[in-house]
Formats: sequence, structure tokens, C-alpha cells
Amino acid sequence: MDTNQSTQNKSNPSAPTQKTCVWAIFALIFAFLIPPLGIILGIVSLVKIKNDQSLTGKGLAIAGIIIGSLITIFIILQLIAVTLLFTGLSSGGIATSCIVGAPFSCVDVTMFSDKVTIELFASLVHEASIEDITVNGQPCIITGEIKGGTNTIVCTGISLDKDEPVNGQMTLTYQATPTGPLHELKGTFRGQVSV
Repeated sequence: MDTNQSTQNKSNPSAPTQKTCVWAIFALIFAFLIPPLGIILGIVSLVKIKNDQSLTGKGLAIAGIIIGSLITIFIILQLIAVTLLFTGLSSGGIATSCIVGAPFSCVDVTMFSDKVTIELFASLVHEASIEDITVNGQPCIITGEIKGGTNTIVCTGISLDKDEPVNGQMTLTYQATPTGPLHELKGTFRGQVSV
């Protein structure tokens, strides 16, 4: 009886065996290692699976395509960001900064070929004034006064070239109260002539 059954099993064709498409496995692996190759292998494996019904792995192939695409997009965005960063730095652009101590804060500083405009915020100040401002070693004529809140100070009488780096210093004096002592404070600013 056992020999009969084994003969019957050999003569009866069994259901076709399915195996996983190797290309789909490679697609998923390479989606992490070399994402564009993972995308290509995923597409190739989908075509092979469609043409050969005995192959499985459609999910692996689709996962390889999706993961490879997402990682490729992420890498491209990173390359664009790095390129923009280095292009901005290599173009000679200088970050604008303005530093002054409390009770003042520097809101903005803009450099032009014939003037520098400084916006200072003053808080808890009874009386204040800017004693001097120098721009790249050049003393300038100061217009504007400091009161509470945001104040615009303009420094004129200077001559700067377009794209010239600017380093400046300012000296401020202030009284916190009408009878309080007079304090002196130094500030700095830097940047590049924009116009």
C-alpha cells in the first residue's frame, strides 16, 4: 500500500510550488544600501513576478521601491541644502550680528555704502545716549536718540564699498533712574555692505 501511494503521488501532479523572487529580496536590501538601485531592482522584480506566476515577493519589491524612493528623495534634499549652505558661505556673505548688553538689545543693523542704521531696544532706562560709533575705524556722525522702546540710530559720514565687510563698535551711556549712577556700555556689530 505504501508503494502504491508513492506511485500515485508521483503520477499526480501537485500544485506548483511558489518561490520568492530573488530580485525582490535584492530590491529591499539595496533600497537601504544604494537606494536608486533598490528602486530599479524593485521594478525589475515586479515585471518578473507578473510574467512568472510561480514567483512571489510582490510586497518585498514594492517595499524596495518605496523605501528606495524615500531615501533617494531625502538624500537629494540633503544635497540641495548642503549645496545652498556652501554656496552662500563661499559667496563671501558675512552674517550680520549686533551685540550690546542689558538694558539694551540690538534689534537690527543694516550697512549701506554711506551709512549704518542700528535699531536698539531700550528697557528700564531713564536716560541714555550713544557717545560714539566707529565703522571700520572711521568715526561717524550720529543722528537719533535713545528713549524707552525701539530706537533707530543712524551713523553717517562714512564711506564703504559694496560687499565690504563691516566691523563696528559703539559706546553707550545710560542712567537707570534719575538719581542713579551713569553707566557706560560697549557694543559691537558686524556684517557686510548691502547697497
